[in-house]
Amino acid sequence: MYILIADHARSGFTEIKEFDIQRYLTGIGADGKLHSYSGLPGADFKNINQYRTLAKNLGDDYCLMDWRYFAIQCLYLVEYASFNSQDKLGNGMSSMRHNNGDVALVAETNANRIIINTSGGNAFIVGQQVKIGGYDNSSAAMRTITAINNYEDNNITGKEIRHIYKRLETVFQKIGIVKYDAFKQMGGQLSYSLALLDEGNNGFIINSVHSTDGCYSYTKEIKKGECEISLGEEEQQALNIAMNE
Repeated sequence: MYILIADHARSGFTEIKEFDIQRYLTGIGADGKLHSYSGLPGADFKNINQYRTLAKNLGDDYCLMDWRYFAIQCLYLVEYASFNSQDKLGNGMSSMRHNNGDVALVAETNANRIIINTSGGNAFIVGQQVKIGGYDNSSAAMRTITAINNYEDNNITGKEIRHIYKRLETVFQKIGIVKYDAFKQMGGQLSYSLALLDEGNNGFIINSVHSTDGCYSYTKEIKKGECEISLGEEEQQALNIAMNE
């Protein structure tokens, strides 16, 4: 069997128009539709028919993986003499662990950690999103791993996986403040610019200007670390501090 591939139109060849493949796990957004972007939890607890329905709901241009996957395989074969893209290009994040056998070694309630076996703990990374709870329980909470430490106590050895609830990523947790003198004739640095951001660098900047006539405050919205309105010098400094830049 021979497969001929050309990078231009040729008689007898079938043209495959360009198409896009998701980069991240598909998850269900606030609008109830499938999306693929960084930080969105995967739409688990779905079977193939449910996934197919969700894809069709996006429109005629969307579908689950179809025959075009074969076209991609052909390109990998031409470029790398192998169908195994992970073997040639690396596993990326696909090798992260998803295993319902990772059970807690220590019974705890209302804790922001879980103790699991060492081999399982070594497969996780800080920043990874995991669901902790019953594997088939759709109410299991999505959380983000914040730290991984060795654990040994009472003859139990394993890994301590510390985490926070996924929803806490929208809580203001990055702060930057710059105090300054708004007017040369006034000292004491009573004016300030305060930046408050969440994990995704969304939030706002409060600029409080102190003068002999009073104190005036202004706010500017920040989306993904940027502002549609030009920032003053102190405002930009406060934003940079909050984003650790």
